[in-house]
Amino acid sequence: MSNQGKQSEENEQKASKELSPEELPQVEAFQDEFTRQFLDSTKEVKPGFYLFRSGTNGYTMLFPENAQLSDKFYGIHKKSFEKIYLGALIGENISYYANIRYLNKSHTRNIEKYLDRMRNRVGYEGNFEEISFNDKQIYYAKKEKEFKEKNRTIYSFFSYIKAKNSKQAIQFIFGIACDDGSMPCQLNVNEAEQLAKTLMESITFIPTEEESDNS
Repeated sequence: MSNQGKQSEENEQKASKELSPEELPQVEAFQDEFTRQFLDSTKEVKPGFYLFRSGTNGYTMLFPENAQLSDKFYGIHKKSFEKIYLGALIGENISYYANIRYLNKSHTRNIEKYLDRMRNRVGYEGNFEEISFNDKQIYYAKKEKEFKEKNRTIYSFFSYIKAKNSKQAIQFIFGIACDDGSMPCQLNVNEAEQLAKTLMESITFIPTEEESDNS
């Protein structure tokens, strides 16, 4: 490898906080000081996505280049709980968000309890589709809600993601909508659902210290 190539690789692996804004990728995720604290590297994992690492170090996932985390809605408790809220604009009149809660508690194994909690949170009364992976089980559903007075529809995609070999779990809610119903809006619902599923399926749980339920 040439010296230039080695230097490029070293820069990619540097902690992003050590780089100046000019050295960072010119995307929303890295230009926000709070968000880039959670991004492992300036190297894309796949086109348009970087690697997010939980503050608990309990999981990683893909993070969209155009999204930013909200420091106002961030919360963490030791290794047992973390909540993040990310949002992004697409074009001039579409925005999406993801509300993600990480749990490391023994009662997360009570699947029906947590599916009922998800139903209550999003106002959903239906069933969940089960999607199985080697390391996790995803319980997935979706809904749409119309606001006729605003000529606006919010599309929600949500899941309960349970690690198969630990008590770790994630509650994941993704929502997208046209911001102004009176303005032109080319929202592709299928593409939005694919993005939501891409983020959910990218969740990789990291074995971590077992927390007591009273922590």
